[in-house]
Amino acid sequence: MEVLLVPDEKGVLRPAAELAYDDAPWLDAPTAGLEGELRLVHPRVSAPVAEALGVASRRRLMLAASADCLALGLAGAGGAVEAFGQSEALTTRLRHIIQDYPEGPGVLLELVQNADDAGASRACFLLDARQHGTSSLLGPGMAAWQGPALLAFNDAMFSPGDFAAIARIGQDGKMAQPAAIGRFGLGFNAVYHLTDLPSFVSGQHLVLFDPHAKYLPGASAAQPGLRINLSRGGNNLLRQFPDAFSPYMHFGCSMEGPFQGTLFRFPLRSSSTAAASDVKASATTTGQALALLKSLAAVLPQAL
Repeated sequence: MEVLLVPDEKGVLRPAAELAYDDAPWLDAPTAGLEGELRLVHPRVSAPVAEALGVASRRRLMLAASADCLALGLAGAGGAVEAFGQSEALTTRLRHIIQDYPEGPGVLLELVQNADDAGASRACFLLDARQHGTSSLLGPGMAAWQGPALLAFNDAMFSPGDFAAIARIGQDGKMAQPAAIGRFGLGFNAVYHLTDLPSFVSGQHLVLFDPHAKYLPGASAAQPGLRINLSRGGNNLLRQFPDAFSPYMHFGCSMEGPFQGTLFRFPLRSSSTAAASDVKASATTTGQALALLKSLAAVLPQAL
């Protein structure tokens, strides 16, 4: 079988499978932690041409080096990131769910109920109105979701069953636990009133959902999300992707290892992301998010 040769950064012809194109320019040197030596393609070979020639993305290789079992489409790699997500064909279903599930404090009340089901003793909400950096992200598409976000924290951690349940949202997993009033049933999907890219940190994992399968690297219609193992990636991932992880650094979450709790992040849908959304075509402003928190505070005493 013929092997396609591509020039590396020194102009030496090498098999395309041995090279990566540099889509992580904020890193000066080849990344520590990858198996073997990372060789970059010649800088005059553009990223689209490199992709067409079968050269891998440097960002994808860094993630694959930290994957648990499925390496984002890179055969044979192992480490801390695996393709993970709600495996139904999602956007149409989510659009119908939120049409039937009203906006308002009930969206956040579901999260309080989920925390209660998990045995949490504390639940907090925070409106982060900042614009975070967009250079060192897991993928360029995530830049659209680095703006204001609503954060929801509780001091309980996801169980293995919780990870499985939230990935098959829309099915009737709650029926086996009649005492669980909100444990990742259809109501959790109400957060799609606010965002198209919900995510959370719990224990040793960061999970991100991308029902459009267009913002996260390696996401697909079959697996629209990622699960990153922070215990394996740890400091190396934080150094490689600081802008991607900094929005989660609240409530004692360092993103350098396991987090003793659960922190959801719901970046607010902007006018531009709303225009591109197949889930909901209207934006959520910081003012609307603040009003939502105030309405939750008003109804919470009666709901508990």
